[in-house]
Amino acid sequence: DNGQNYKSLSFLAEKMQIQSKLVVKHGCGAPLSSLPRELNENEEDSSFPSYCGADASKDPDCARKDFGSCGNACCLVELQLNQSPEKVHQALIDGLTPSNGFSYVTGGQPDPADDLRPYNITSPENFQFIAQGRHDAPKYHGINGDILNFAIYQTSRASVLRMFSVSRIHGALGDNGQNYKSLSFLAEKMQIQSKLVVKHGCGAPLSSLPRELNENEEDSSFPSYCGADASKDPDCARKDFGSCGNACCLVELQLNQSPEKVHQALIDGLTPSNGFSYVTGGQPDPADDLRPYNITSPENFQFIAQGRHDAP
Repeated sequence: DNGQNYKSLSFLAEKMQIQSKLVVKHGCGAPLSSLPRELNENEEDSSFPSYCGADASKDPDCARKDFGSCGNACCLVELQLNQSPEKVHQALIDGLTPSNGFSYVTGGQPDPADDLRPYNITSPENFQFIAQGRHDAPKYHGINGDILNFAIYQTSRASVLRMFSVSRIHGALGDNGQNYKSLSFLAEKMQIQSKLVVKHGCGAPLSSLPRELNENEEDSSFPSYCGADASKDPDCARKDFGSCGNACCLVELQLNQSPEKVHQALIDGLTPSNGFSYVTGGQPDPADDLRPYNITSPENFQFIAQGRHDAP
């Protein structure tokens, strides 16, 4: 991402006149945390459809309910496979053939290829392929379908498939276990026997990476995107590679303000300028205010919101 994801969040915090330090929680060029969460072999079951519905409590794969790990609910897992990256990529594309709600995303403008081998990427991983898909459920589909990102890298012993799912619609704090279920079902569809190892989200606690802004790095003179002079902007130094399949960045800030004031400052910060915009509307159109739901676990969530950031 050339540091763009972190830069966007840092610039937005400055736009909101926040003085607190940004603490990296996932991505942003930091190493992946290794959470000791794996599938129990006794939990495997191929009889369920690919979504968590009214009987989700009967499906162990739907028990990994996530709340706000990526702002919205999300899930990131990895699998080690004794196959070449080429074979893993082909099996992934075959698994994303339209059935059970899955689809393979391609086309558009630009339309980058999945094959990363010509770029000889060796750090932070020896990435070979990248891909994107979608997963539709009866209620949330099409433009509201969950986004799936994938990256395949090679180690000295195996190929590793990194799989990421994030709830697409704004206001999706919880996922009823769907993000993990989608990835688990897809792995079964690909006939993968390896265990899914949770790396982030999926209902697991957030990792606490000791990464903070250096106070000397503050600078409000730069625009909100990392361009040709990115090397001159310290916020663009946090270049991420495939932490969510695609590049991503998750940070947190502690603020001495009420949740209401923080939410209002966020919405004001997302007013269309410097590439930012506030996402609302659509069908369904959930409200940002979570207080009526009295959510206390895993956190006392008060508000949720979604935005976009455009670059040239």
